[in-house]
Amino acid sequence: MKDSIWNHNPAKFLKECKRLRALCQRIIDGKESVIEGSRKMATYRFWMKEEGNTGWSIFTGVSSESDHLPLGAVRQHWAADALKQKDEEIMKLENHYRESVIEAARRIRDQYQEYVEPGASPL
Repeated sequence: MKDSIWNHNPAKFLKECKRLRALCQRIIDGKESVIEGSRKMATYRFWMKEEGNTGWSIFTGVSSESDHLPLGAVRQHWAADALKQKDEEIMKLENHYRESVIEAARRIRDQYQEYVEPGASPL
């Protein structure tokens, strides 16, 4: 088993590996935005003890670069004119990082395949 915060609970580790891979797939498929997906992946980076793995850095970078942008429920508290401006920033950031984020998500999805199905080849 890979070193993670769930080492004391193999069933939880397996469950989170599957959830991580599903998140990666949603990012790849465009069902999870680049920014929101990166924010979630940055959390998984900690949970999976991947802080030293530079293959995950793109998610931390996107998360950090977008932390001032309103996503999700917080948007209801913003004025429409301010949201219009922020939406332009969101679109630029999403477009700028999309390819790099998708490629990183593919690599991580494939790397974690081994924990979900030992001996299986990546997708």
